Amino acid sequence: MGISQNFFRRVFTRTSRVFFEFLTNALLFRKSNESSFLKFLDFSLNHLKILSFAKNPHFKKFIDSRVPIDPLRDLGCRETSLTVLIPCSAKDFGILSKVIKEARLNIKNQIFEIVVVTPDANLLPKGLGQVRVLSDKHFLDQPEVKNLLDGLHFDSGWIKQQLIKILFCLEDSADNVLILDADTILRKPKTFVSGKIQLLSFAYEYHVPYIRHMKQFSPKIQDFGLTFVTHHQLWQKDVVSEIWSGNRLGEWLSSLDRDELSPISEYNTYGMYMYNFHCDRVKLSRFANDQFSRKLLNQSDSELTEVCSIFPNSCSISVHSYS
Repeated sequence: MGISQNFFRRVFTRTSRVFFEFLTNALLFRKSNESSFLKFLDFSLNHLKILSFAKNPHFKKFIDSRVPIDPLRDLGCRETSLTVLIPCSAKDFGILSKVIKEARLNIKNQIFEIVVVTPDANLLPKGLGQVRVLSDKHFLDQPEVKNLLDGLHFDSGWIKQQLIKILFCLEDSADNVLILDADTILRKPKTFVSGKIQLLSFAYEYHVPYIRHMKQFSPKIQDFGLTFVTHHQLWQKDVVSEIWSGNRLGEWLSSLDRDELSPISEYNTYGMYMYNFHCDRVKLSRFANDQFSRKLLNQSDSELTEVCSIFPNSCSISVHSYS
């Protein structure tokens, strides 16, 4: 029975992938009117229930291929500025200059400043341009943060990096912060925020522990088959405060499942919260992220440019150690 179930599961997965890849590339859909499609696929709790279909990543990739890259382009962006936050350790220094260069090229909003947070400030490479550098100790050495981490009994650099992102947005005066992972290169021009309206992209995978965590943390959250771990995300300060201010940050951490290897995600938390409670402030934007293994790179700027050319339709490229 187990062998038969595995066989049919593999057949279903392969068939769905081929079917939705065909739809993605079909001439009819390539020429479909973008705005008409979005009238059907409105970003609301009712219509996007279809994305829960089998939690199917190939289906979601097909839907993503129909979504516009820059839906805020006609609303105006220069009057709405943002800060770019890049948490970064030494392992990402080899691609950091490329990450920052492409961010400056492809973020259509006015960039107020770029902030790099790192434990290795003395090793930071030259040629990054005008950036503000902060030590991660500025956030993690705060007594209340140390108490949270000590009480967690869950030592994870990944969780500490999530805390840095949250604490920066709670402390900084910027109304809009684009969180950008240090291994992710933006490739398409986008207007990330206009007034209170922002972009939001959904990921193709569906990681159940993230959903369980959100339901534990915020029981009114509804699950429609979406997660939002997209390697970069626009955060608005008032929403960040709603989610994590006061005792909420401690509640968010204490709600994680300690038996899970990857139990919690700041991107998914913000995305699900916006999706559920502020969908009127959201425009769906194409994710179209590709991944490339850093093991295949010397991480020179010219080599990264060559890698980027391999993925001409990507909105971003993540150079992961695990790809």
